[in-house]
Amino acid sequence: MPDTVACYLLVFNFKRLREIQSLTLSCYRKKHSVKSNDDSDNNMERLELEGKCNNTTYLLLEPRVVKMIDTIINLRLDASVREDNPYVFASIDGTVIDLNKSLKKYATDCIAEQPKLLRSTKIRKALASSTQNMNLTTEDKRVLSRFLGHSLATHEKHYNVPDPVIHVTHVSKLLSAVVQNKKKEYVGRSLFNIGPSSRQEESEKKGAEEESAKNDADEEESSCVESE
Repeated sequence: MPDTVACYLLVFNFKRLREIQSLTLSCYRKKHSVKSNDDSDNNMERLELEGKCNNTTYLLLEPRVVKMIDTIINLRLDASVREDNPYVFASIDGTVIDLNKSLKKYATDCIAEQPKLLRSTKIRKALASSTQNMNLTTEDKRVLSRFLGHSLATHEKHYNVPDPVIHVTHVSKLLSAVVQNKKKEYVGRSLFNIGPSSRQEESEKKGAEEESAKNDADEEESSCVESE
């Protein structure tokens, strides 16, 4: 169960591998409840942990996940985990579980079309790329960047939709509108509110995304960018 819960935490919170692996018992016990300020019954536990380049990053824990983690902790000794092991997702050899190996396993087991894309770096980029299409304000991006554990400058530089995707998905539609004298259809709309109009464009977009994914360097090996 520990590797399953760890993978879920990583995907739900769009975190880096080492941020989940390095979660300690002392850090976990500092979590606190936060209630949503809307009318929804959305209560979660929130905790802070050290992210990349000494940036602070955050985890949101659903009530059911808290129960699972508490169970994992309570059964540590029964699972032959050493008492002095400081990590939540501890392994019996005195270190932590191999989350990278677990993520690869589940990516294959879920019969994903492209399991190699189900990696922490790719998942984080997918979130940022999706939100770019939402036309977020600068403040929205700042809040999201802080949650993800990097600066707004890093977010803008490394996590935006790559130019090939923007060109195929949005710019091509804008050019077609001008050529066909249909400019009025897009008055008052931003570039990112102009979407693909055909299956061909969708196919080209997918191809551009795949090409971009192949060219992405592993985030864990990239150099630190200035923190906030």
